[in-house]
Amino acid sequence: MVPGADPKLYDEVEDQAKLVPTIEEYLADYNAESKSPMPLVLFMDAIEHVSRVSRVIRQPQGNALLLGVGGSGRQSLT
Repeated sequence: MVPGADPKLYDEVEDQAKLVPTIEEYLADYNAESKSPMPLVLFMDAIEHVSRVSRVIRQPQGNALLLGVGGSGRQSLT
């Protein structure tokens, strides 16, 4: 992933230490452009969830059904 690239380029990030700042930079970019910024705290479980959803969506005709109780962040993280 290359933050700020146009079009967005996605590369595999193999080191979790590099993944956290990359995801946080994407969130900062989103918050800078959005009319309603999201003050999310990205702990490792949330980052792994975002990575899985991203991998599914990149697939041809990729879609997923996200299940969870209310307030678990399904809408915020997708």
